[in-house]
Amino acid sequence: MLIDLSNLLDPANAAWSLGSNLLAPLFDGGARQESVNIATAEQKAAVAQYVDAALSAFGDVESGLELSESLRLRLESLEEASAQAAEAHRLAATCTAEPTRGIKPRVRRRVLAATAPTGL
Repeated sequence: MLIDLSNLLDPANAAWSLGSNLLAPLFDGGARQESVNIATAEQKAAVAQYVDAALSAFGDVESGLELSESLRLRLESLEEASAQAAEAHRLAATCTAEPTRGIKPRVRRRVLAATAPTGL
């Protein structure tokens, strides 16, 4: 089986080959344009996914900041309640130790008289 290579270098053959190579992209049935369209759609999808991820991250940061502020306000409230409870405890201890302290003398006498043990 012999292959005829004599017309391989023929100028007409080279022109035909070059012409077909140049015209092939024009007559590919839109395959190249479809590849471009697919790549563009994939790029748009990637951008949309990136935007969603960024918005989600910003939302997480915002939620964290709100939680931080809420916890700070709660801590302040609990510290105030603790201070008030400590003051109430101090006053209760004072009243237990000296129940009539701070009462006007006339009222004190009445309280002491009412709470004094009877000699029955």
